[in-house]
Amino acid sequence: RFDDRITGKLDEFGSKAKIIHIDIDPAEVGKNILVDIPIVGDIKNILKKLNEYVHKKKETEWLKTVEDFKRKYPLKYNNNEELKPQYIMEIINKIAKDNTIIVTSVGQHQMWAALYYQYTEPRTFISSGGLGTMGYGFPAALGAKMGCPEKKVICISGDGSFQMNQQEIATAVNNNLAVTMIIMNNGYLGMVRQWQELFFNKRYAETTLNGNPDFIKLVEAYGGTGIRVNKKQELYPALEKALSLDKFVLIDCLIPKE
Repeated sequence: RFDDRITGKLDEFGSKAKIIHIDIDPAEVGKNILVDIPIVGDIKNILKKLNEYVHKKKETEWLKTVEDFKRKYPLKYNNNEELKPQYIMEIINKIAKDNTIIVTSVGQHQMWAALYYQYTEPRTFISSGGLGTMGYGFPAALGAKMGCPEKKVICISGDGSFQMNQQEIATAVNNNLAVTMIIMNNGYLGMVRQWQELFFNKRYAETTLNGNPDFIKLVEAYGGTGIRVNKKQELYPALEKALSLDKFVLIDCLIPKE
């Protein structure tokens, strides 16, 4: 799906780019923006053909431009005493080793994971960036662990996304899949609420999660291990413990509402 998650403002998207749109559904091609090369077909077959035309290039001016952007506009946030999502990702980055796969669901936590974790190897970040399917992260993390049992797998989720597939705790426990699940719990459907704030004059509707379960009791009911983190100083030892255990562990991080 070529949607507004990818484009942002349609009239400003890829103004200097040559755009190739590959889609199995002809109705989707050119629906949102005009493309230079429309291709209708099965992505597997098309990518095999495209491989014949792809060759490694030397470092380009664009990469240098991106590095300039990083220097001019570094990531920053108000790192106070609150347990903030950015801080959580920084601590994960300190503890996680090179043989770690990061998986996310969909929401604000997904953006923080993409921005604040320093990825150093290919195929170590798994996320539903195009379709934006809430609940994707947990089963994807279990699949990653089954496919790469020698690697540590950390799944980042929001309290909303996690509840889309929370029953998969049974799969993780019954199959002894040592995945560390980190819930950034703010009691909201955070990304939807943010859009309501930015584009609908703060007319909030159906984005407050008043009926959240106790995630620690939930995972323990399935026979798993749960750790709740309220304060910054609790995070490092909790994560260190979770990664040392050869079993499924859920860490419920209570982050600020805003």
